[in-house]
Amino acid sequence: MSPYLITHNRDLLFKGDQVEQDYNFIDYWFGEPARPIHARHYLRDERVTVDLPTPEGVSMSLDQLRAAFPPEILCYLQKRFDQIEVRTDDGYVELWSSRK
Repeated sequence: MSPYLITHNRDLLFKGDQVEQDYNFIDYWFGEPARPIHARHYLRDERVTVDLPTPEGVSMSLDQLRAAFPPEILCYLQKRFDQIEVRTDDGYVELWSSRK
């Protein structure tokens, strides 16, 4: 499954007239626009982070997120990135890595 939308963005945070932080990233949007699966890749990083839609107020374990991850999206991302992280209640954790 290919993304229905890919966008490139760059956010610059300044302290005075000096760039303090430079966020240069690509967002990938998969699935249904009403409940998208969102992936973000920072261009200086080897990984991609993914937010899977979950029911409001429901927390899911890494094993549950792994089982719910659409295999065609996982395959798309595995072909492009060395590491895939997914958002959990404890922050982003590794879902897959090419190094294992």
